[in-house]
Amino acid sequence: MLPPWRTRGGRVLLRVVLYATTLIVGLPLAFSQMMIKPLRQPASHVPPGYEEAYVFADGLRLRTWTLRGEPERAAVIVTHGVGDSLESFTGVASVLHRRGHTVLLLDLRGHGGSEGRYTSLGGREKDDVRAALRHLRGRGLAGRGFILMGFSMGTGEVTRYIGKYGTRRVRKAVLIGALGPYLVKTADNPEGVDAGVFAGIKAAIKADRPTLLLDFIRNFYNYDVLGGKLVSERVVEDNWNVAVGASAIGTLACVDAWVEDFRKDIPKNDVPTLLLHGDADRILPPDASSRRLAKLIKNIKFVELKDGPHGVLWTHADQINAELVPFLA
Repeated sequence: MLPPWRTRGGRVLLRVVLYATTLIVGLPLAFSQMMIKPLRQPASHVPPGYEEAYVFADGLRLRTWTLRGEPERAAVIVTHGVGDSLESFTGVASVLHRRGHTVLLLDLRGHGGSEGRYTSLGGREKDDVRAALRHLRGRGLAGRGFILMGFSMGTGEVTRYIGKYGTRRVRKAVLIGALGPYLVKTADNPEGVDAGVFAGIKAAIKADRPTLLLDFIRNFYNYDVLGGKLVSERVVEDNWNVAVGASAIGTLACVDAWVEDFRKDIPKNDVPTLLLHGDADRILPPDASSRRLAKLIKNIKFVELKDGPHGVLWTHADQINAELVPFLA
């Protein structure tokens, strides 16, 4: 009998858990939640055209970059994944801004230039999104409502925001590399992964964390297939240098934390939603994430990107932009 971390379900959950932890620098353990140190960033160099401002949620100071667009267009709020920052999304922001949209890029708490030490993988960050929305309204930049756009963990923020605050001001939603409804196998969630897999994952992390991280990053980009074509070895090395600096204790702690259940929030999404997902995603395989999610959202356009890994924002940027522009028009 295979150890739990060698089974297909175990490998899927292992990759998901690693995504939630290994891209975070300096992750210590605190209580039963994942705690991240504020990332030390060099002095902010705001690109031309952007306005840098700070919003507040739960007493935390959160960094935003905004491109002002046309008042008759809906404003777009973009949320990133774990361990990332708003600076990764300037490319897509420029594309949307050229179409007239005001675009706000948000550093979620504990990331980039924002304060904060705890992340709840969506539960608390929904209030970061709300603060950004209020910021745009207060400055007269709301246009004709809002479009919420998230990548990977950022899709959890979008879902949690809609689950708590509804869609009264939300016109559309965009989910890229989306989280699944629920990972853990229970009586009412037979598609999930058996809870016993968690112990096996912890053993695998303890055995050889650096090698495990390199394997994860290569799977993030499907490097064995796309390496030298759509992604370079330098990109993989840069990602690994960040990942290996993560706290081993924090990585273990997150195994118990990555069990967010979005099933009660998803049905509250009644706005037109664009769901983009790589059909070869090894981190959040479509069968466990986007394909399940697509069945639970009523007004959805689901596009699978051919041969797309989890890191489609790097490898399939042109295809993503080609879908985004007409959907948001």
